[in-house]
Amino acid sequence: MKKVALVTGSTNNIGKSIAHVLAGQGFYIIITSRNEKEARAVSESLPQKGSYFRVDFSKAEDIENLFNFIKEKFGRLDVLVNNVAYTKNESILDCDLKTWEYTINTNLRSYYLCTKFAAEMMKKQGGGKIVNITVSSTRAQRINSHIWWQRAA
Repeated sequence: MKKVALVTGSTNNIGKSIAHVLAGQGFYIIITSRNEKEARAVSESLPQKGSYFRVDFSKAEDIENLFNFIKEKFGRLDVLVNNVAYTKNESILDCDLKTWEYTINTNLRSYYLCTKFAAEMMKKQGGGKIVNITVSSTRAQRINSHIWWQRAA
C-alpha cells in the first residue's frame, strides 16, 4: 500500500519543495491551498500523481473536512507536514484584531487541529510521522520606545 503524506501550505516555497521530494520518494501527496486552482496545478506537477484539497487553515471546519476527506479517500495518513503560515509583516501598532485572529488561527490553531486529527489516524494504524515547521517574519521594525512611550503617556 502506498504511503500518504499531507503537506499544508504546499503550493509555494518550502511546502511545495517538500511535496515534490516526498512524491519523488513514492509518497502519495495531498496538496492544500485556499486556492483550488493552485492546489490542482501543484498536484499535477508532482513526480507522481497526487491529490488536492481546498482548505482555509484559519477555519476549524475546513480542517475537519480535510481530514474527513483523507479518511474517506485513503483510510490512512503516514506523514503530516505542518507548514502553512500567514504573515502580513506589519507593525503591531498597525495590526487589527481581525488580522491577529486570522494569523493565530492559521499559524497556531491549525497546527494543533491537524496534529490532533493526524495523531488519531496514526494511532489507529500503528504510527506515522508529524513534522512542524515554523516561519518567522521576513521583516523587522525598530520601534523607538522612548518616543513611543512619550506619545502614549
